[in-house]
Amino acid sequence: MLSWNEIRVRAAQFAGEWADASHEKGETQTFYNEFFEVFGKRRRDVARYEEHVKKLDNTHGFIDLFWPGVLLVEQKSAGRSLVAAAEQAGAYFDAIAERERPRYQLLCDFKTFELLDRDTREEIRFSLAELSNQVENFAFIVGLRRRALREEDPVNIEASKLRGRPHDAPDKSGCRGDDLKRFLVRTAFRRLTIARNNTVAPQHASAWAGNSAHGFLLLPQLLGSNNSRIPARREP
Repeated sequence: MLSWNEIRVRAAQFAGEWADASHEKGETQTFYNEFFEVFGKRRRDVARYEEHVKKLDNTHGFIDLFWPGVLLVEQKSAGRSLVAAAEQAGAYFDAIAERERPRYQLLCDFKTFELLDRDTREEIRFSLAELSNQVENFAFIVGLRRRALREEDPVNIEASKLRGRPHDAPDKSGCRGDDLKRFLVRTAFRRLTIARNNTVAPQHASAWAGNSAHGFLLLPQLLGSNNSRIPARREP
């Protein structure tokens, strides 16, 4: 099983690679194959695409991704309404046999995720860029309870916040596109390396994360550094 730091690094790389995705029909299946790989899970081992459903009003539909008893995904193209997606997912859920009704519902338009726990009614919403800070909410993918993931080293928790902060200062840096993607992945990999080497003391972790926006302004130097290494992308 992957460590949660490794999953965070994979999530950051995934977010960078999919930052420009937008088309539901052409990209959904590849998107979720690689999404499951973030957690070290093969999608085809647990979930299937285009699951046929006969709804209660006798019309027919297809669930974009269905993991019986666990997860229902309704995917839309970028910019499409997730309110409509929620209504569609609800109609599918009602039509599914009770023994296979999933606990979790995920709505997504490639840019935004909305995850609902139908047992607790807890719902969270976050952007693709924030995925690496939200991986613990998908603990069910690796067969764990979410609460178990909160027992992490405070250093790792504080350091994981580093990822999202550069997005707060893009206008100041002038960095866009591929440069931004490369910076996010390198930052995540650097955080993992430091955490493993235990070179950041807990009392300094917050200050280190807090300086990330300043580091963002140094992107030309960071991107040109020969000391920055991007972890190899794992092939499916």
